[in-house]
Amino acid sequence: GWRALEFGSEAVARVLKRLIGRTVIGEIAEFFDAFRALSDRMRDRSVEVRALLRSPQTRFLLVTSPAHTARSEALFFLDVLQEEQMPFGGFLINRAIPAPVHPASALANDLEAARDHLPTEQREKLQEALTAAHRHRSERAAVHQAAIGELQAAGPEGAACWVIPEQPDDLHDLAGLISLAPYLPATVWRTD
Repeated sequence: GWRALEFGSEAVARVLKRLIGRTVIGEIAEFFDAFRALSDRMRDRSVEVRALLRSPQTRFLLVTSPAHTARSEALFFLDVLQEEQMPFGGFLINRAIPAPVHPASALANDLEAARDHLPTEQREKLQEALTAAHRHRSERAAVHQAAIGELQAAGPEGAACWVIPEQPDDLHDLAGLISLAPYLPATVWRTD
């Protein structure tokens, strides 16, 4: 069986040498030898990278937001990390809407105290607008808090979760990123 195959490949090589030339065949053989060596190095490097990705010194943070699509993607990647046995470091949840600083009752009291200082024709409109804005923000904050709870429940017990509130402006530079520092972990994980 194998002998016939060897004889067949030798015959093919002889025909190709006659048709294409001995030099071209030699260059093709040299190319495949070099490619095999490259392939071996790539395979070895791939094994090293996979080991590093599973190492105790490695942690994967899933950066997401409370938005449905972003949460779905984060949960998908969490499943991938668990299936591949890669260490999960926690969630970094960006653009979360925090609850209003003051409760609605405090807003009503402040509006009542300011009532005499507001133009009569605009008092009710202003009060309605502020009350509606407060209610809308409270509702959005509750939806975001539920979404954050969903992410935390899906992660391993005790998994870290950092919440970054929505910023008034988009971040485009280093100064903007530095402004997020108070919301991020202060230390690097240690495995000792």
